[in-house]
Amino acid sequence: MLLGIVLAAALGCAKLGGLEGLDAYKPTVKFDRVDVGAVTWQGADADFRFTVTNPNPVAVKVASFTYDLDLGGKDFVQGDDDDGMTLSARGDSALAIPVRLEWADVLSVAGALSGQDQVPFSISGDFGFQTPLGTVKIPWSHEGNLPVLQAPGVTLQAARVAGLDIRTQTARLEVDLGLENKGHSNLSFADLDYALSLSGTAVASGTVASVGGVSGGDSRTVTLPVDVELLKLGASVVNAITRKEPVQVGVTASVDVQTPLGTLPLSIREAGELPLR
Repeated sequence: MLLGIVLAAALGCAKLGGLEGLDAYKPTVKFDRVDVGAVTWQGADADFRFTVTNPNPVAVKVASFTYDLDLGGKDFVQGDDDDGMTLSARGDSALAIPVRLEWADVLSVAGALSGQDQVPFSISGDFGFQTPLGTVKIPWSHEGNLPVLQAPGVTLQAARVAGLDIRTQTARLEVDLGLENKGHSNLSFADLDYALSLSGTAVASGTVASVGGVSGGDSRTVTLPVDVELLKLGASVVNAITRKEPVQVGVTASVDVQTPLGTLPLSIREAGELPLR
């Protein structure tokens, strides 16, 4: 009721100049930040946070709220909330718009920006509240940059016999894994735990504690040292090692990757036939 009296007092000005007379009583919207959480290599949850300021001496019920999010100049997601919210009297109210980001979808929409760690966004909309003069809609908009994450590429590159001891029936193999940073920011890899199989037979496991970093858009090779006991292997695998013939190599591994959005575990499963050098 009090809000109605306040707004009615401005009615004379509103009649002369549209709704300009209500400017002093309109809530305002200020964009605060984007909070990105629950990050995985597949996507993340983002909250677009705003502060809505109500200058009126009573709480105001918002009748509607709409938003339109564009990424890289292209439509990404739209939404509305007809349930409304209540703005505190003469104070600030927090507003959050939750958006689920699937990295594949983000990069698909902003395809020309593939390889970047940030995508420009624009978000806009309006909210309306009821007054004695009808529904007043207040537009708002903001532009900024949204972080994007791309999983590193992993490939089996090479395998070789680094040492062979017929007397002890042991061999030292080395398997090279390629790590490719598809993003723009640096990535750092640590604590790579791996297990290796030859022709489907598990032969060894180990850890590379410090893998190192990979600059944006660059790649590097990490070598996995593998000690095998020939007597525990089948004849075909032993022949491949001793004669340096091609063999089916399988690597499963996990590694911690430090990214601009925090440290994430990366699971690796690669297999293929490699010539033994």
